[in-house]
Amino acid sequence: MEQVIPKNRPDGITLLSILFWILAIFAIIGGLFMIGAKNAIIDMMKEQPNVSHSLINLMNSAMIFIGAIALLIGILYAIAGLGLWKLKPWARIIAIILAIISLLNFPVGTAIGIIVLWYLFKAEIKEAFRVNQIQQ
Repeated sequence: MEQVIPKNRPDGITLLSILFWILAIFAIIGGLFMIGAKNAIIDMMKEQPNVSHSLINLMNSAMIFIGAIALLIGILYAIAGLGLWKLKPWARIIAIILAIISLLNFPVGTAIGIIVLWYLFKAEIKEAFRVNQIQQ
């Protein structure tokens, strides 16, 4: 089956797709670093006489949890970036969800999230995704 490439992908969607790929790379690297550095940080904590075992266990669990969340968000950014590139309607929905989540990252994430939400809700952008869905 031949792959259909959207003919009229708006430039903003192209830029947003690239931005999402960049964010995916950073989130995945951050998640891997968090999980990978966990043992070194836990070992340093164990050397401190005033650090309790419960705090060490909490830190261990927190680093795994935060690393896993970062990996998940990175994967979602990558999937959304690919879908936006292809003007897939489901990718617009994922991008909206990720933009809403980014609102919590004050101040830069909030600003980017607002701009992305504003852009994805513009009538001509919604129409570009709808037209591409009809063409396929």
